[in-house]
Amino acid sequence: MVYLEAIIITIICINLAFSLWQTRLLALVIKNTASKLDNSLAQSIQTIVSELPIGDFEPPNPIQQLITQVLQDKIAPPIVAKEVSRDEAGKFS
Repeated sequence: MVYLEAIIITIICINLAFSLWQTRLLALVIKNTASKLDNSLAQSIQTIVSELPIGDFEPPNPIQQLITQVLQDKIAPPIVAKEVSRDEAGKFS
């Protein structure tokens, strides 16, 4: 009876060790695959961006920046806050 229990405990320990080894191996595979995917994705994005038909643009001059700022101010008017007072009973008027 004692030998049978020892064999069962040994098998459980071997199973646990094998499961840990498998988990570490799977984590290593996932890590390497993610690294390869990251590198290939970065290379693909870099290739696509470099092949875009975008010419060299000159930076906007200060007058263009001023006109842009004026247009943005006209499109989005400033927010005006209205102060609401309370009467002596604490209710808003």
